[in-house]
Amino acid sequence: MLQEEYVRLAKSVDNISAEQAKQIIGTVLDKLKAEARAIIVDVWTREPGQGGVDILVPYLRRSDPQVPGPQNIALTEKATGVLVWVAETRKPVWLDDIPVQATSAVNRLTGQPIEGRHFNLYDGTRAFAAVPIQYRGQFAILTVEVAVASCLKNYHIDLMKALSEPTGILIWKSGVSEEIRRHTNEAIQEFRDVSGGLVPTLNPYRTGFIARPFEEKFDYISNAVEAVFRKNRIRAATYRNVAGSTLVVSEMLVQINSAHFGIADITSLNSNVLFEIGAMIAVGKPLVIMRGKNDDASLPFDIAGYDCYRYAIADDRILISDATSQRPLEEFVGSFISERLLMDKAFRGAKEYV
Repeated sequence: MLQEEYVRLAKSVDNISAEQAKQIIGTVLDKLKAEARAIIVDVWTREPGQGGVDILVPYLRRSDPQVPGPQNIALTEKATGVLVWVAETRKPVWLDDIPVQATSAVNRLTGQPIEGRHFNLYDGTRAFAAVPIQYRGQFAILTVEVAVASCLKNYHIDLMKALSEPTGILIWKSGVSEEIRRHTNEAIQEFRDVSGGLVPTLNPYRTGFIARPFEEKFDYISNAVEAVFRKNRIRAATYRNVAGSTLVVSEMLVQINSAHFGIADITSLNSNVLFEIGAMIAVGKPLVIMRGKNDDASLPFDIAGYDCYRYAIADDRILISDATSQRPLEEFVGSFISERLLMDKAFRGAKEYV
């Protein structure tokens, strides 16, 4: 069944780009258009606009050649159209047997009339259905328009409702991935801009930069990581505020630039941590990415290709695991030092931290 495969695919894929999401959704719209013998099948998304006025934006459309192209709809108090009604009420609508030059029609799903400013359709539409899509704050609308009355049936409406959730999932996932990708790219570019005026001198002592959310619950793992590196005569530390300086980002980038390696805790996908990771990636620092064992958030597209180690705390011990093994934090750090850091000439030449 189309909807079953669509749901499975939407829930299984992660870190999907907007282009990939549109390719998948477009395939479904093609099939829906053929099934309903429609002249228009499309998806609209609600986006924030200027002055606090949201806008309905055409996200993807499948239509016959003679149908005019869609335009953005500003959701003001004077906005017209059935799409506006759906955006305002967040309810589905099904209009059928719409006469030429009609000024109203009855919503077959509720028995209520759609009239006034809300009744505004393409001239060639004789039947219309729209289903709201709501997923994690994302609002969109799936619509079908048919040129022949009575072609839309109950099973078409049921199919649209079944397709709404996976469509919302794909739009949301692609939006999140695109936003994270944008933030990461901005971080990388800003780092390059700022570091262009810096003296790219590594710390004379063996030093690492720890990127972590600054919440109390992350103190234990951060302090433990610092302690293990300290036992190996290496200083690993988080961002340190410089007295008298108001340029937090610039100072943070200086500290990353001078470190020999990075350790990042991406549990909860903290935006500051992602920024710091972007900076470390930009200059090719050896990097360990960690996350809590129970954190199931999808990895951002930009770092999905990096090894990401899970950590868990059991009986006051921290265990680090990958796909095949589990080791105590001390053993894991020891392997990182011997297999990666000591292979680096600059790190080997730096002084041990006492």
